[in-house]
Amino acid sequence: MSENLAQERKNGFRPEIEGLRTLAALLVAVYHIFIGRVSGGVDVFFVVSGFLVTTSLLSQTRKFGRPQFLTYFGNLISRLLPLTIFVVVAILTLLYFTTDQARISEPLRDAAASLLYFENWRLVSLAADYNADQEYVSSFQHFWAMSIQGQFYVLLFVLIAVGHWLFKKSFKSLVGLVAVVTLASFAYSIWLTSSNQAVAYFHTGARFWEFLVGTLLALVVPNLKLTDTAKSRLTGNLLANVALFALVLMGMLLDVSRQFPGWIALVPVVAATAVIVAGNLSPANEKSFGFLWLLRTRPMVWTGQFAFGIYLWHWPLLVWA
Repeated sequence: MSENLAQERKNGFRPEIEGLRTLAALLVAVYHIFIGRVSGGVDVFFVVSGFLVTTSLLSQTRKFGRPQFLTYFGNLISRLLPLTIFVVVAILTLLYFTTDQARISEPLRDAAASLLYFENWRLVSLAADYNADQEYVSSFQHFWAMSIQGQFYVLLFVLIAVGHWLFKKSFKSLVGLVAVVTLASFAYSIWLTSSNQAVAYFHTGARFWEFLVGTLLALVVPNLKLTDTAKSRLTGNLLANVALFALVLMGMLLDVSRQFPGWIALVPVVAATAVIVAGNLSPANEKSFGFLWLLRTRPMVWTGQFAFGIYLWHWPLLVWA
């Protein structure tokens, strides 16, 4: 297994990240369906998305000398939009046959907002409370996260393009720019969560820092001079296990629904960060244990390719049930 992992790591594939995507999707679905609380799984998705898309964008920038608009957005559209359209059409089809036609206007507005990636702002305008019982629960409500993700992809391209134009080859300056924006968004998230948590939950500015942590990891982690030693493997395993243990138990032991996405979001963000760093510490370690070992198992890695679909389908199925 170590040889396979070593080759996968050499090719740029990170099995523990695919496993982390599976864990995040399962946390979201299980907590929504069986526990009725916030799990932090969405926040893990945000960090992983920031890491992966930034890695891809930086690769394009190195290859062509500058960020490639058409290549970047073409890849994103071909990967995300087909399944999104399919799920939206499927939900609308079922609602057409099961919903009073006098009430179909709201789902249609939600569908349009979801396809155009501004469902989160629609929910903000409606002052929706993700945790409250409502007479009308939208089958599209979970698209708030996809909307913020889409907005981040646009803002990330602008940020990297501006940074590349301003600093050219000054890597430290680019990292500094991203770090400043990350801290500003984190501070805003804490403030807005304390003043209006229902709005903060869906607000792009209050969530932007979670994606940007992944961006910082994509910028910094590949440049870390780390050796694959017994000490680094042990450190990486302990780091990932402690962080993921806290993530899994956080929502189960504490009802943190009213605290997201402020400082409490650090728990899932740190957990995702720990896994990404741990995978870099011991990329070919066959003696990993606990959560890191679990994330690298073939079932978890295989399921990771369906994590996006699990997220898109779990909420409408729950609402219909």
